[in-house]
Amino acid sequence: QTMREVLERLASHHGPLVRAGCHRQLISTFVQSASVLVPLFAAPAAGNPATGRETLARIFEIARASLAIPEEALAGPDVAYPFRAKQDHNGVVCLLKLCSPQGSLPPVVSSAEFAEALRSEFRQHLVATASAASGATLQPHSVTILAQLTASACRPWSELATLALAECLEFALGSSSDLALQSAAELVQFSEAQAVAAGLAPSWQLLARPANKELDPHAFSVFLARLADKLPCDCLGSLAQLIAQVFERRPEARPRLLAATSALIRRCGQVVSSSDIAASSVQPIAAELLQGLANIVWSGLGGAGRLDARLKLATGAEVWPPPSVVKAGEAAGNAAAEIVAGERDLIEAWADLMRECGRHAPNIVLAEGCSSAVFLSSFSLALRAAISLVAAPQDEPPPKSLALLAEVWPSDQATQLQPTPNPDGVMASRLRLQEHIAQLLQAPGVDSWPLGAMQLRAVMKALLGQMPPSTLGVLVPAARALFQHGNDRALAWAQLAVSGQGFPQESTKDTTKSKFLDEIVASHGDAQKFKNSLKRFCRD
Repeated sequence: QTMREVLERLASHHGPLVRAGCHRQLISTFVQSASVLVPLFAAPAAGNPATGRETLARIFEIARASLAIPEEALAGPDVAYPFRAKQDHNGVVCLLKLCSPQGSLPPVVSSAEFAEALRSEFRQHLVATASAASGATLQPHSVTILAQLTASACRPWSELATLALAECLEFALGSSSDLALQSAAELVQFSEAQAVAAGLAPSWQLLARPANKELDPHAFSVFLARLADKLPCDCLGSLAQLIAQVFERRPEARPRLLAATSALIRRCGQVVSSSDIAASSVQPIAAELLQGLANIVWSGLGGAGRLDARLKLATGAEVWPPPSVVKAGEAAGNAAAEIVAGERDLIEAWADLMRECGRHAPNIVLAEGCSSAVFLSSFSLALRAAISLVAAPQDEPPPKSLALLAEVWPSDQATQLQPTPNPDGVMASRLRLQEHIAQLLQAPGVDSWPLGAMQLRAVMKALLGQMPPSTLGVLVPAARALFQHGNDRALAWAQLAVSGQGFPQESTKDTTKSKFLDEIVASHGDAQKFKNSLKRFCRD
C-alpha cells in the first residue's frame, strides 16, 4: 500500500516527474517500478474505485512521454544513467506490461484511444530509428518490442491493427528497411488473422517485385514464416505464390526462403490433418510449391552432374582428406569433391525443409511425389543431395543433411512436439512415407549402386578420414537409420557398401567384412553396440 501511494503521488499532475529539470534517472526508476507493479494498480483503491484507473492512465501517459528520452546519453554525466531495463527502453517495457494480458486477466489499459496513441508512437519511432535520424531515441530492439505492444493494443480494433501493419509494410518496402520488416513480423505475430490479411492486401504484388532485392534475406524469411503461421487458409495460396516468385528471383536468399517454406508446409500439414474442408484446396497448393522449388533447387545445384560426380566418389576406395588437412601446395584431392560457394547452404536448407515436411506434412510430400514426373522428386532430390554432401571431404559435418538421413520416420516425436488434430492419421502417413523412402533408397544412384548403399558408404568414408574424428557421433545415426527399412534391404546395401578391393583398408579380408556385416545386423537395435562395430571396422 505504501509503494502504491508513493507512486501515485509521483504520477500526479503536480508531482516531481512533470517538473522542469526532472532527472532522467528518477523517471527511469518510476517507469521501471510501475511496470513491475502494474497488477497492483489494476486493483481499485479502497473507498475510491476510480483511483486505480486514473493512476494507470497517468502511468500510460508518463511511459509514453518517456519514449522521447534516449536509451543512452552520448555525452556528459548522464552517460552513467541508461534509460533501459537490460536491453530494452524502460518506457517500452512499461507500456508492454500495461497493454499485454496479465496471465488470465485482460490488459489493464485497453481502449481505442490508447491503441491509436501507440500506433502513432510506433510509426514515429520506427521512421526515426530506421532512418538513423538525429532525434531517434530508441534502439532497434526496442522498436520491435514497441511493435509487439502496438499489435497487442490494437488487437481488439481490427481497423487500427490493419492500418498499423499496412503503414509498416509501406515504409519497409519504400525504404528497404530491415527494421521495418522485422517490426512487421512482430505486428503479424500479435495481430488477428483477418487484420493481417487486410493489412497485407495492398502489398502482395509489391513484396514480389525485383526491387526488393535489398531487403535482408533473414528478415524477409522471418516475415514470411510469421505470415504462414497467421494468415487465414484462403490466403495460403497467395503466400505460396509469393514465396515461389521471390525464390526464383533471389538466388542468394534461397536457403533462408526455404526456412519460410518449411513454416508454410507445416501450416498446410495442420490443415490437411485436421480433415477441415479447406484441406482439399490447401494440399495441391503446397504440393505444387514443393515441386516448383525442387525444380529451381535442382537447376541451382547444376542438375545431376555435380551431385552424381560426388556420389561416384563414394563408390571408390580412395579416401580424400578434408581441406584443413591438405598441406600448402598439395592438391586438395578430386576436383569433383569440391563444394562450390553457396552449394552447402542450399543443400542443407533443402534437406531441413524435406525433413520437416516428412515429419509434419507427410500427406503433402506423398501427394507431390505421386503427381510429379519423377516419383517423390522433391524428396528424391533431397536424399541424393544430402548423400552427395556427406560423401564430400569436409572439416565440419553437414548437420541438417545428416539429420534427414538419420530420421526414423514412424517416430511420434514430431507429433509430441507439435500436436495435430489427427495424430493417428499423421503416423499412418509417415509409415507410408517410410516405405516410399525405402523404394527411393533402393533406386539406382550411380554405377548401379542404390542410394541406400551409397549412404552407408559415404558415412564409412567420412569415418575413414574424410571428416574429423569428432564427427563419429553425428555420422553413425545416418548409417543405423537404414535398418528401419528392413534387415534384408539394409544387409544388401551394406554388402555393396563394404565391397571393393582395398576398402576400407588394403589389408581388410573378406572374412573381416563378413563378420562386420553379421555384427551390424545383430546390433542395429542397440545404438552403442552398432556404433562400436562401425568404429572398429572403419578406424581400427
